[in-house]
Amino acid sequence: MRRVIALCRTVSDVEALTCAWEAQRSQSWELSVILPRENGPDAEARRRAASASSITATDSPIESALRLAAESEIAWILRDGRTPEAGSLAVIDHWFEHRDVELAYGDSMVDGVGVRTRPRYGRIRALSTGDLGDSCVLRGSAVQRMLDSRSSAPRSWHEALMAAVDAATAVEHIPVVLDAGRAHPPLTARALAALINPTHPGGMLSADGRHVIPRETLTDESISIIIPSIGSPADFEGVEQPALVACLESILARGTSLIEQIVIVAGERMPPAVVEAARQLAGPLLTVVHIEGVFNFSASCNLGAAQSTASHLLFLNDDVEAVTDGWLEAMAGLAVRPGVGAVGARLLFPDGRLQHCGITVRPDTCEPNHLYYGLAPRDVSDPSARECSEFLAVTGACLLVSRADFESVGGFSLGLPVNYNDVDLCLKLKAAGKSSVSCNPVTLIHRESTSRIPTIAPEEQRAMEMWRGVVQDDPYWYAWS
Repeated sequence: MRRVIALCRTVSDVEALTCAWEAQRSQSWELSVILPRENGPDAEARRRAASASSITATDSPIESALRLAAESEIAWILRDGRTPEAGSLAVIDHWFEHRDVELAYGDSMVDGVGVRTRPRYGRIRALSTGDLGDSCVLRGSAVQRMLDSRSSAPRSWHEALMAAVDAATAVEHIPVVLDAGRAHPPLTARALAALINPTHPGGMLSADGRHVIPRETLTDESISIIIPSIGSPADFEGVEQPALVACLESILARGTSLIEQIVIVAGERMPPAVVEAARQLAGPLLTVVHIEGVFNFSASCNLGAAQSTASHLLFLNDDVEAVTDGWLEAMAGLAVRPGVGAVGARLLFPDGRLQHCGITVRPDTCEPNHLYYGLAPRDVSDPSARECSEFLAVTGACLLVSRADFESVGGFSLGLPVNYNDVDLCLKLKAAGKSSVSCNPVTLIHRESTSRIPTIAPEEQRAMEMWRGVVQDDPYWYAWS
């Protein structure tokens, strides 16, 4: 049985729902209207609802809706004031017959606003914002699993939605308008954090308290920071100094509780004075290994990983500086979530423009692109640029991954010495069932040159072509493009 389960509170809710249902009645779907037991619609509303469907009234309408959903093959739950758009049932039927998905959401028509689109909402993105709209489609088996895992059923829309998202193995966006009607106000970041972790909501918030980071509690995790470097200088407001020194200063100024080791992979042009300065800063945390030959980012990172001792590896460019308090804890809390592989962060150029907030891959050319590269953050309306969001890949300039996952996919590919090695690593993790997440509430400065012209070797382009079948199904490409 497939059910549309509608929460209604007023006579107008019931009237709008009834009209919408009659416009696209389906033989394979049944309509159930949930009316609150107390302080609900009057007898006339109940009579109209009864003429179209069954009525279930309990003290908690959302709990009733979830119980019905668990008994269904597929259930589409709509909040009060929302109605199905014409053709939506056929779209949902098609989507669930051809996709291995447990929870799906769509776009909405909002009264007085127009179409509201919500692309790029994977599980992490949904937990970061609490906003998948005012309806969602679920497999009954996933709802039952969620209910079985809890001591009590959720009693509010957002609590139910967050629990369902957290329990679902796959969350997908159906790129059509599914529902219409009035919108409900979103939750504040603190209220959402309290739903995710009632005992410690502050632990879910970013350093500025404005963003939710759906992280797990850390136990005995530790981090080895791996920094390939040749000790090159960088410009600091007209003064040149080794970028590596500024990098280490910024890291050590923001806490070292998770850092077990800092591994400098020194190229053959590394000045001894820079190594000595690093030793003075990092003390016993520092390990220096030397590598010869032409610079090979992949080989340097793999060598550093082989010398590391921690449970997690943070690959970091030497021209990156941390500026957000608690940045390592935030990234590590995401990295230990089930299903997460690589974790990146938002990188800004020194002038404040975006260098990285996630990587998409063009499905037509297989070319990786840093999302919103070179734009000022204030000019980007896409919320994915500032929240925790899934992407096909994150940049190797700041990439955290567990040692076990890194080793399981063979590390960085040596055939990609300079370009695309980070994208290739993330796609290997994706093939192993792990997603990449950019923790965009965390900000770092990247002193990468904005004027350099990247040169792509033919073998690098061929390596990306091997992933064509994967990037064709990039759920993040069409969004906001």
